[in-house]
Amino acid sequence: LAHKPVVRLWDIHNDATGELYNFLLYSYATRMRYWLRQEVKRRVAEFNLKQPCAVMHVRQNDIALHDNWRRFYYPLKAYIEKGKDALDAMGIHTILLMTDSAEVLDETKAHREYQWRWMEKYRFRRDRPIKFENQFPSGSPKEETIALLTLYHLASECRLFIGGVSGFGTLAYRYQCLLHTKNIWDCPPVRVLDQHKAYNGTHANPDPRHNASSEHYKKHVVPAAAH
Repeated sequence: LAHKPVVRLWDIHNDATGELYNFLLYSYATRMRYWLRQEVKRRVAEFNLKQPCAVMHVRQNDIALHDNWRRFYYPLKAYIEKGKDALDAMGIHTILLMTDSAEVLDETKAHREYQWRWMEKYRFRRDRPIKFENQFPSGSPKEETIALLTLYHLASECRLFIGGVSGFGTLAYRYQCLLHTKNIWDCPPVRVLDQHKAYNGTHANPDPRHNASSEHYKKHVVPAAAH
């Protein structure tokens, strides 16, 4: 930051060194107890994620909840196209899929050129009642916590991130930046699909299923002519 005439707090936060210290502080504040570390380690080993691999975070269901600012649904194909240059260049055929949508798992059947891996857990379907206020769909906060931590540690084994913009995806990417090396901040390539679009009722929607979820919450939907 020597080139900056005035160094502000957010400059330090966004600098690579700042990101490293932020994550180290986060890791210390949320450090796992011994039994939890051992359980996460066991599950990661049992998952046996093949190398090299990429992380793909496809967020869909709850992004339709915002009134004035929302992220549209994109099909799995859009994420693959966004990251295909890096997937090909790095020779990656194994993808760790992180998603809250069971429909996205169905879409993997059309892309058998990749080996898709995901953790088995409860996921939402838009043809069923959606209850986002239920933060523990399995009914067990303990199990949800272990599964989430296992997913983050699995992500740290991969050297490419493909996804949208979210706090969950950002944290997974930070795990990738540090935990794979254990001692240096080395972030892998990233491909981000921009889901943030001002919602004015006229923007072309890449996935009509967005409207079905919007109707569920009595939101205005994208006109059919916009598809």
